[in-house]
Formats: sequence, C-alpha cells, structure tokens
Amino acid sequence: MFCPRCGTEYRESFRECADCRVPLQEEKPGFPPPVPSGDELVTVFETADPALLALARSLLEEAGIRYLARGEAMHGVLLPSPAAVQVDATDAGRAESVLADLMR
Repeated sequence: MFCPRCGTEYRESFRECADCRVPLQEEKPGFPPPVPSGDELVTVFETADPALLALARSLLEEAGIRYLARGEAMHGVLLPSPAAVQVDATDAGRAESVLADLMR
C-alpha cells in the first residue's frame, strides 16, 4: 500500500497515510523520475519538519520537477538535522518559485 501524495509505503493492514491523512492505494504513485546522480544538483529547500518536507515534495511533484530529498526521515519521524531538497540546476529557478511560500 502506498500514499498517493507522499509515496510512503505501508503494510497491507494500513488504510490511511499517517502524515497526509489520505487513503492509501495499492500501486506505487507515478511521481516524476528521480534526478539522475550525474546532474548538477542545487539545494532549493531545507527543513527538519517532516510535514513541510512532504508539502515541498508534493508541490514539486505537482509541478513535474524532478528532485532528490537528502536526509529525509520515514513515517513522520522528526529529522535530527534538516533534509535538503535538491533539483537539477536548470530547474532551480522554477523550483524556488514553486516553493516560495514555504520559505517565508
């Protein structure tokens, strides 16, 4: 079972994402493909708040921007240090615009 919003995988007995509070689905969501490791990555957002991280991921996915979230925790556990959301350098400006409200 998978959350259609954040992509977290759950055991069969779960029916709702603990973080997003949405019903789970059987198939893995079709998010934009991950950023290839050879691309030049730029950090566009950092947070230790799992809810803000999930929101940032959701906004980037909705915009079709490939990203890599380094240092993220699973299942809403507080992060010991900020997670860094990185995108390809060519998408940095657009990603920063998409995430502008979160950075205030």
